[in-house]
Amino acid sequence: MFLQNKNNITAIKQLKSSSGLILGVGLGSNIQSEIMIGKGNSYEYLKDSKFGNQEFLNNGLIVDGFGNLSNDIIVDSDFDNRGRLGRVISTLKNNNKKCGIGINEQSAIMIKNNEGYVIGNNGVFIIDTSYANFNKEDKSEFEATNIKLNYLTSGDSINLKTMKVKTSKNEIDLNEDNNIYNSEDIFNSYETTKIITSLAKSNVNVAKGLTKEDDPRFTLLFNKNKDTSSYLENDKLTITNLVLNVTNSVVENIINKPVINAKDQTILLNKEFSLLKGVTAQDKEGNDLTKKIVVTKNTVNTKKLGTYNVCYEVTDSYGQSSTKEIKVEVVEEVEYENEVQNMENKVLKFISTYGYLGIIIAFMMSTFINRWDKMK
Repeated sequence: MFLQNKNNITAIKQLKSSSGLILGVGLGSNIQSEIMIGKGNSYEYLKDSKFGNQEFLNNGLIVDGFGNLSNDIIVDSDFDNRGRLGRVISTLKNNNKKCGIGINEQSAIMIKNNEGYVIGNNGVFIIDTSYANFNKEDKSEFEATNIKLNYLTSGDSINLKTMKVKTSKNEIDLNEDNNIYNSEDIFNSYETTKIITSLAKSNVNVAKGLTKEDDPRFTLLFNKNKDTSSYLENDKLTITNLVLNVTNSVVENIINKPVINAKDQTILLNKEFSLLKGVTAQDKEGNDLTKKIVVTKNTVNTKKLGTYNVCYEVTDSYGQSSTKEIKVEVVEEVEYENEVQNMENKVLKFISTYGYLGIIIAFMMSTFINRWDKMK
């Protein structure tokens, strides 16, 4: 074979050193990186992800490449038409690489000075594990959170160092269709593309793909967040900053978003206001997310009378986000005192009108007044 001929390999390396143009098709694309995936399907890679670098080499799962690309990059061709997402993310984890390039059939990416330019009829996946969290090495089955996915089509470009995408396509207006495509065989031909296409066009934030094999059955969760953007032009789709989470069990209900508990507030002029006091959050399973709440907007000025807004956001482990906005009214102390006095007058009227029943009601109202008075 061509690659078994050392003279051919030497000639390619000499061409690279002289700034020549090197093209690769199929395996010829894969071997441009420092290592290349030799064999195996996605499910096998997820199930046996405990393999380290040496084990991969010993089992023929990876082989040496030319090293024409950055050391952090792994390339895999015939990517989604052969369901190779699983084997790429597992190889990235086990070989401490940060960027996977998955090239679909009839597509290509041209790379020069870390800038990748996409051409062709289909698309190219860019998988970024720079901020991913993986399961511990002593666990054989693959699990991960916060893997970033970009799907690029003809005319798009990406800086493979910063992962910043450039596109001239128009941003998609999301529709209200909740019939998201979920796959029962995620590594079948073009299943991942179907999922991200449905997500890109919908206001739903998460979709899932299950492996056909069930020992164990993995769930791949594709999530949109505030950084995700979708673009479309002439049936060419671009989607950036999707989040992929992988678990080695079946995730059933994925639609329910987390809930933020926060109420409108009234505070006194020049008094301290705590943004997060009394604000809580839970995910769909009841897990406490309070510590993950972030304030995305705060217009409160305690030194000026008026009505202000505070916005909160929280994201669960599936990448689903919820927001909540409350109103905060800043009032004068005189106004506050008048309200308290009016309430006390009503209490006295209740007592004089209803006797013992009035006393009971008055006690309940006075308890409320005392709590309110602590605001001072």
